[in-house]
Amino acid sequence: MHARTLVLGFLAALASAWPTQQALGDLTSATGKVTAELTEYRAGEIGEQDQVSETYPETSAVLPLQVVARLVDEEEQAAAVAAAQFADPTTASLPNPEEFALTLVLNSISPEISYRGQATAGESRRVLYSPTDFSPAAVGDTVDVTGRMYLDGALAVFAGNNVTDLTGASLTLRVTVMLESAGQSPRQVFVATLEVKGGPNRKVDVTAGGRFPTNGVFRADLSGIDEQLGVFESIVFPTMILDYPYTAPLGQTFTLKAQVEVDAANTAGQVGVAALIGTPVTSLNEAIAATQGEPAASKMVTALQQERTQPTGEPAFEDEPDDDCLLSLFPACGLFGFEAVLGMLALVGLRAANPYQRRTAC
Repeated sequence: MHARTLVLGFLAALASAWPTQQALGDLTSATGKVTAELTEYRAGEIGEQDQVSETYPETSAVLPLQVVARLVDEEEQAAAVAAAQFADPTTASLPNPEEFALTLVLNSISPEISYRGQATAGESRRVLYSPTDFSPAAVGDTVDVTGRMYLDGALAVFAGNNVTDLTGASLTLRVTVMLESAGQSPRQVFVATLEVKGGPNRKVDVTAGGRFPTNGVFRADLSGIDEQLGVFESIVFPTMILDYPYTAPLGQTFTLKAQVEVDAANTAGQVGVAALIGTPVTSLNEAIAATQGEPAASKMVTALQQERTQPTGEPAFEDEPDDDCLLSLFPACGLFGFEAVLGMLALVGLRAANPYQRRTAC
């Protein structure tokens, strides 16, 4: 068995970095897929639905690949937005090109309407390792390599002043990497989950699973920024770099498949949820005002600016730092501190076809 560290990263949730000066594998092909799904519930019964999907290069040969699903009831003051993006990592100028980006917002003032939603982005890469890079190894040998995953984003639960029970409101972020090679069954080489669930008495529980780090995750109660908010619990994880080991064959092409998805549900009557993964925050005031009102929008944007330059959240977990997690926080670059949560709310009233603005530099 030959060992070598290979920095071959999916930017999943994420973005993906494949630095050519370190990568020992040849990328022979890459495909991507994005989906967004929303279901409306009226008094517990299924109402309207919206589902969109695109695949690169099958249904679209142009990158970035983007889909947006929307369900909006202006009369009932209820709205849901799910969006997903797969961008070309080879054209980015940063190590973290953010080829994966997800946004999901579910909110309803109506006592009858609630939503469930899902946003997913995935990438499949065909990779070949040359024996010459692992001398004296030969074709057919198995080598130890290390993959890299970048995670950044935020999850949030928010509610009005009259709400005390958040039961039924939930968000789950799940990131997986699968390896497929000839003659072997597909195997999972990486999985990480972060789950946020609402409960009675305005309780919000946060649980990490798989290899999701328990350090570098912060939570803050931001409800004090506006009198309309009784709950605004934000869970954020500024840029994390996670290394994970796996074994791969030499001289044989194999496939790495990375997927990041967010599943969420809100409840009727002023309980909303939001998720933002790998998406920059832009043009907040107008969109927030459409759902929260102009005074609230002004306060929320001001809070956003303050949190962006000086985050104030407390650690979400009390565990010791993970050995395999290198955490970097860059407030000046806006890498998804608490401002990301507010950015998610901005999409509730969004009318533009493209919710994303690709960031290639701070």
